[in-house]
Amino acid sequence: FTADMTSPAVKRIQDVRVLRAAQFSEDASPTAHPIRPDAYIEMNNFYTATVYNKGAEVIRMMHTLLGPESFRKGMDLYFERHDGQAVTCDDFRAAMADASGVDLEQFGLWYSQSGTPRLRVYGEHDAGAQTYSLTLEQLAPTAGGPAEYAPMHLPVATGLMGPGGADLELRPSDPSVTVRGTTAILELRAQKQTFTFEGVAAPPQPSVLRGFSSPVKLEQERSGEELALSMAHDSDSFNRWDAAQSFASDLLLALTQAHASGAEMVADPRFIAAFGALLQDPKLDASLAALSLILPDEQRQRRLGVGHVVGLIELRTSSLDRSRVGGGDQVPKHHVLEAAPAIGVLAVGGVQSRRVVEHAREHGGLAQVEVGRAGAEEGVGRSLGAVGTAPEVDGVQVALEDLLLALLLSLIHISEPTRQ
Repeated sequence: FTADMTSPAVKRIQDVRVLRAAQFSEDASPTAHPIRPDAYIEMNNFYTATVYNKGAEVIRMMHTLLGPESFRKGMDLYFERHDGQAVTCDDFRAAMADASGVDLEQFGLWYSQSGTPRLRVYGEHDAGAQTYSLTLEQLAPTAGGPAEYAPMHLPVATGLMGPGGADLELRPSDPSVTVRGTTAILELRAQKQTFTFEGVAAPPQPSVLRGFSSPVKLEQERSGEELALSMAHDSDSFNRWDAAQSFASDLLLALTQAHASGAEMVADPRFIAAFGALLQDPKLDASLAALSLILPDEQRQRRLGVGHVVGLIELRTSSLDRSRVGGGDQVPKHHVLEAAPAIGVLAVGGVQSRRVVEHAREHGGLAQVEVGRAGAEEGVGRSLGAVGTAPEVDGVQVALEDLLLALLLSLIHISEPTRQ
């Protein structure tokens, strides 16, 4: 309902953030359990993130595998068979399978097997044959899983991006692979499978797990260039946001290491360019653009092992002065940043962040990107140079926050009406 009434992309991102923060942690703990436990001691123990959040993801995966029309047929058959009855998860799954003709027998493991599977991805391009082979491998959970992991049935929504970021037409060699637009639904049933696409002249960049099509931990090596391309151009909103989070996390870690060693902290220009591309994209609604520009929260940083260094919570609630960054513009911090303790640099829940994005588009402030970027780099240099005056534990995050604020101020002229 929320997705239909507001922004489907933003709602999906919010759901995945909750899943990763609460349910993935539960799945890796001593209290890990399947979404349909075999036994219980107290009924209230059923009200968990696994039963509710992961359980919802299982239904979503069925929808992905079957498609909207077949899923609707399955719902109709389910109510026709069981209206007014006490039924089981298996009854629901059987109705979906019978209405669609899709084999969901192996899919039943999602109800009985605990833990978060890992999905390893790597690809290979054959220039002579003009093919691209994508290998998917599912691995047992690192913690919280069964003693003997049985391969699950995973829908992996995947697209291929060309060198410029545009989606490529998909021609899978296996005719049983379902293609919807520029996204293929790769059904991973074995521990390891390879899917080949034909007519791929140049090495593509895979966009894997679009829409977070399966609740797994993705293991995929991606360079800064690949993250920047996905952040700036991926047609899948979730993967675009996730690439921005991953790139920012990598940059935070690099700045952390540079700061610890006493080296100069230099921001990756590819991140700045991708940041600008997000702001310029007229297809993104303002709430999604703002959400995509929020820095990774402390929970994500802690999962990466750097949260204790960065000190995000203290920074969000601090009153550090940002008044002279981005070429010397005297603009108070709160005109661009929301001081909400639960949100990062641009508060997607606040009106101000959306106004900044909308104001930039309406007044053409993003037309001078190259000129503005030079101003940003000057402001960034000034910001990074002043890092030494801030508490050491906060230095890296202050540098990156000032980097983003400098970029905004150099690209966008904050006029008097914006302050309302």
